[in-house]
Order: sequence, then C-alpha cells, then structure tokens
Amino acid sequence: MRWRKGETEVRHRHRLRALLVILGALLIGAAGWTGTAAASLTGPLIPLPDIRIPLPGSDPVVEFPDPILKQWAIKELGVEGDVIRQSDIARYCEAFSRKWERILTIYSSAPGKIRSLEGIQAFKPCNVDYLVASRWEIRDVTPITELTTLRGLDLQGNLLEDIRPLGSLTELRTLILSGNRIASLDGLEGLTHLERAELQNNRIVNIDVVRKLDFAQ
Repeated sequence: MRWRKGETEVRHRHRLRALLVILGALLIGAAGWTGTAAASLTGPLIPLPDIRIPLPGSDPVVEFPDPILKQWAIKELGVEGDVIRQSDIARYCEAFSRKWERILTIYSSAPGKIRSLEGIQAFKPCNVDYLVASRWEIRDVTPITELTTLRGLDLQGNLLEDIRPLGSLTELRTLILSGNRIASLDGLEGLTHLERAELQNNRIVNIDVVRKLDFAQ
C-alpha cells in the first residue's frame, strides 16, 4: 500500500509539473502575440489613449483659386490659418441652414477684385436662398449653378457676358444683372418662377426672352 501511495504521489507531481509547463507556454505565447512583456501580466493595466488617425482624403481641402474670394471664405467660415477643409464648410452650413433668411453675401474690404467664384459651389449644403456677389469682376457664372436652391441672385456691376448657365437655376424669383456686358438673354427661358429682373445698363438688343416670361423688368 505504501508503494502504491508513493507511486500515486509521483504521478500527481508529474501531472502538476506538466500542467505548469503548458500554462507557462501559453502565457509566454500570449505575451508575445500582444506585444507585451510577460512580466506585465501581473502589473497594473495601463489604458491606451483613443487616437484617431484620419484616413487620407476623408476631409479634403476646398480650393478657392481667387485669392480675394479665399480671404472672404476664411473670414466667413472663421477658419484659423489659410487651409479650408470640407469639414469647415459643413460646420458653417449646419448653422447657416437654420437661419430664417439664408442670404450669403460675398464682401471683402481687401484691396483687389474677385474675378472668379470657383469654390463657391462648396457651399451647396448651406441651401442658400439668396446670393449677393455684386460689383466685382466676375465673368463666369458656372460655379453658381451648383447652388440649386437659389431663389435670388444679385450679380450687378460685374463683367458678365454669357449668362446661359443661369438657366439651370429654375427656383429663381429675383435676378439682378444690371451693369454688366450682357448682349443676349438666351438660356433664361426656363426661369418660369421669375418675378423680378433688373437688366438695365447692359448690351441687350433682343428682348424676346423677356416677352416670353411673365415678369416686370
């Protein structure tokens, strides 16, 4: 009986030793897999900081080629520095779209004249009702056509000649284009909601489009 008892104890010790070896191997393997030292398993847990790395292109830069327009945008958006990102405009539009009168006025006291409105289309999420960009040196109205919610547009005192792209702004009620170089009103036939148009001091010779539209000049 003593022999059997001793043999049983030896077997138990061997099993315990084998279990300890297996457990040690598992712990070392786990430590190596997580990239931490084995000794750290018994130490206090250190919380990792929540670091968020933005994906490339997730917040693109919005370009304003015209330097005067860019200065206006930086001031209007309240941007620090000289880089305007899509998130800056999104934050601005979130507040702007809640206004009772969503009027966007492009004004700058900086010397020089705005010659291009390229970049203004980035304000589309603002749901602008009325855009004022008067008394500059704008020639191309194409960027404005992205602002499809416009009901009023003031571009008086610019250098406009071709206004055909404005025909896509079918929600327009007010259109002020006086003091430009416009010779033709072609392309505006689809502005059936137009109630007011100011076209004086231009080079218009054919007013057939005006006759087709039911509004007072």
